[in-house]
Amino acid sequence: MSEGIPVRQARGTEQTEFFQSVIAGSQPSVGAWYEYLDLFHASMPLANEALFTSFRTLDGRSSYDVLAEKAAAEARGPAVLDIGCGCGTLITSLLDHFPPDARFTGVDLCEAEIQVARSAFVQQSSVSMRQAFAAVLPFEDASFDIVVSHQVFNFMPDLVQVLRETARVLRPGGALVFSTNRGWQAPESRECSWVYLADVAARAFEEAHPKSVAPLIDDRRIYSDGGIAAIFNEAAAFDTTSLRIERYVVGADLIPDKAVEMRCWTYVQASSPQSDRILAAVRAKAVELCGGGDTFYCEIPFRLVSVRKPA
Repeated sequence: MSEGIPVRQARGTEQTEFFQSVIAGSQPSVGAWYEYLDLFHASMPLANEALFTSFRTLDGRSSYDVLAEKAAAEARGPAVLDIGCGCGTLITSLLDHFPPDARFTGVDLCEAEIQVARSAFVQQSSVSMRQAFAAVLPFEDASFDIVVSHQVFNFMPDLVQVLRETARVLRPGGALVFSTNRGWQAPESRECSWVYLADVAARAFEEAHPKSVAPLIDDRRIYSDGGIAAIFNEAAAFDTTSLRIERYVVGADLIPDKAVEMRCWTYVQASSPQSDRILAAVRAKAVELCGGGDTFYCEIPFRLVSVRKPA
């Protein structure tokens, strides 16, 4: 591995109940997963943003921009809620696409990221941030015209409850719009170079931790169109006839060291005390993908989902 790329770890997360359960071969609790998420992002704020702002559509838009454009088209009022807002990158894009009278509220599990976001929007009176848990939102019924979320719903094992809570705070006829990746294990994603890197990282992790299990950190149905429809049918809180699922891809030309750096920002693997071993495997695969050149094109496939609450 290049000496110019430091091995980064999410400090302290290797000691959590979640990580220790994973490497011991037992499934951690949902509560342990959320505790891990909080500590991970407190240790590595901007990890998600740094990753996803590096990848663009062919016309130059980030996945945040794609989501913001769709949300602006679907909104029927000025009150916007961003679930899992992180450091506020999506809200920055939303500000460019919504009218001046729009009001934005961001919620996130991690207080450290909320503090970063508050600092970023200190001059924006239309933006407010709160630490909150998506399954128990601290708002009155029918408080928002539209709810948005970027790359968050695929990390929620209790997604049906989150959708019911989302519907509760939406006004009648309000919309939910969210982006989610298509899953590195999904058959339709198998030919993506980002998935090749994920594969070798997963194998190296398993070799380093032979008893480990893949943690149930999500509702696996979110990685197929039919599964998404099933989740909304189970939630029974939205007008499923309005459900729309679109596909898009973001990508970037990467040098091997950049690919290694990005893998430092991923959950679980970034917590391993043997992360250098995992990243060495990633770099070797990235060099192979370059095919003798300096860079390779790396893409991440996404779904853009929109649906309305009954009027």
